[in-house]
Amino acid sequence: MSWSRGHELGHGATATVYLATDHRSGERFAVKSAGVSQSEFLQREQRILSSLSSPYVIGYRGWEITKEEGRIVYNLKLEYMPGGTIVDEIRRGGGRIEESTIGFYTWQVVKALEYLHSNGLAHCDVKGRNILVGPDGSDVKLADFGCAKRVESSSSPGSIGGTPMFMAPETARGEEQGFAGDVWGLGCAVIEMATGESSRRRPGFGNFPGGLLWSGPGFPRLDVGARKGFLGQVFEDGSETEVDGESAAEASVPRRIRIRR
Repeated sequence: MSWSRGHELGHGATATVYLATDHRSGERFAVKSAGVSQSEFLQREQRILSSLSSPYVIGYRGWEITKEEGRIVYNLKLEYMPGGTIVDEIRRGGGRIEESTIGFYTWQVVKALEYLHSNGLAHCDVKGRNILVGPDGSDVKLADFGCAKRVESSSSPGSIGGTPMFMAPETARGEEQGFAGDVWGLGCAVIEMATGESSRRRPGFGNFPGGLLWSGPGFPRLDVGARKGFLGQVFEDGSETEVDGESAAEASVPRRIRIRR
């Protein structure tokens, strides 16, 4: 190999992420690996990431099949984000993230979703663990595209994927999965950043797994009313609304993300 595998950075249900170093350039990158026979989601992620180019989406560095200790391994090479995930940033902040930083991070994720949706792509697994943090918490990028799909092929119940805890109600009911579900996941991530806790199931909100809404008396207490208004839009059920960077982060973006809840 022209690179060496370092320590483990994290792992999911189907793959493990390691820090790696290129022998020639000395550049560090992340490599996401799985046995070839278990690499279906990883290969799907490779096909999607290789077609994307956005400063708000994790960078693609190529792919390679290696043989290591008698095992055939599929490797997806990615940009290395030394700050880990939003969940790691919450821990470093003592259980929550400062509100000004929440606004900045949310704006960047909105920009990532705006880019994806304008290209007909839904992420389908937006959550804190899939938002990666740059050096010194300077920026964030959306990552983990193993569940992503083109919206024209995402309406079948059989094609639904992602993490049940962060699914929008219509997705958890098996009805549809698309752009609106991504915005719902973003709302869950905002709650997680503000409180250190994931969105919880509200009793009596419906007989389906992952029936998510904030379980306390209303939304988390945030200092700026715009954040609460943003969450109100995200979790609105049964009506068409718009979510934009203005309400999410007190900063304008060129185009609003239209969702139907």
